[in-house]
Amino acid sequence: MSGTRCTEPEGLGKSSGGNPDDFFAYDGLHPTQAMAQILSDYTASILRAPGMIALLPESALADARAFGNTVTDYQVRRRWGPRPEGFDLFASVQGQDVDYDKGFSTPRASSDAVDLTLGTAYTLSDHWFVGAAIGSQVGDTDIDNSGSEFENETLVGSLFLGYRSDLLFSDFTLSVGEADLDDIERVIHLGSTARRVEKGDTEADILGFSTRIGVNMTAPETITRFGPFLELDYLNIEVDGYEEQGTASTAMAFGDQERDSLLGSAGVFVSHPFKWGDTDMEVYGDFAYRYEFEDEADDVKAVVKNLSSGVHFRMPGYEIDDQSLVVRAGIGANWGALRCNLFGSYENNDRETTYLGVSIAFDL
Repeated sequence: MSGTRCTEPEGLGKSSGGNPDDFFAYDGLHPTQAMAQILSDYTASILRAPGMIALLPESALADARAFGNTVTDYQVRRRWGPRPEGFDLFASVQGQDVDYDKGFSTPRASSDAVDLTLGTAYTLSDHWFVGAAIGSQVGDTDIDNSGSEFENETLVGSLFLGYRSDLLFSDFTLSVGEADLDDIERVIHLGSTARRVEKGDTEADILGFSTRIGVNMTAPETITRFGPFLELDYLNIEVDGYEEQGTASTAMAFGDQERDSLLGSAGVFVSHPFKWGDTDMEVYGDFAYRYEFEDEADDVKAVVKNLSSGVHFRMPGYEIDDQSLVVRAGIGANWGALRCNLFGSYENNDRETTYLGVSIAFDL
């Protein structure tokens, strides 16, 4: 009978007293346990990679929402009470914490960022004002405590228009921006001893708009303001495809990604001014139910770089939760033309998001 002989090469393998972990095949034919583990880890790293990369557009989306949160807080502070005349300058510093639950294909992750926003507004009349703002955000995302991570630097600008009366308020905001997603590190463990880190960089474009309308249901002579509001928030995130550096067998290339979000919110607002000594104070809050209309996850296109001439494969992206509850609250103090404010918000679904910030505004 002819064919391959199931014997080990001379000087290698079991009969030579070698360590099984040092060989692909200890008997000359069958993979050892160590090599089977390496092959398994390699295959898993390829299949899991798109799920990690699916978090890139989610990070840019969270940054854009954080910037929108600072602009919204400024608009909230202008709902009631004396309205500034002429130009108004404002600045805000905000911290952001986002925790992503493990999904069907995406790992657990956590993100921290700091945002600085500068803006100005101009009062057109007793009811209308316009404004502009620009925000810069720096943060990083840690993937599943595995050593995999990436950094983000985001710049977003917006134009906004507001209407105010004793009965109702309305806001409209248009935003554009760009996010640099740098030092994307994907850590791969092959067996118990080998460790590889694949690196890359890419960027994302941001486009969005939001609109909000609310009605005051209290009597004109009542100090406290209370009523319902509706809000619509749209964001489009386009992440450029990129290749990881190097030519190792674990290096991969990923296609473009696009993330659309259309959030509808319905809730109630409350605002109560009061005096603390000679200082005019105000506490306020919004509580809303949110629904995500764009809840279909897009697949992530990927390929091993050494096989880039072959067929790309697709894996499911971030699994989107379509329902959540969100609460925004703040307290402000006025000293004539100077206003200071402490604000925060919290949203809980598969992505738990917390914002906390401080802002100042000055009437020119």
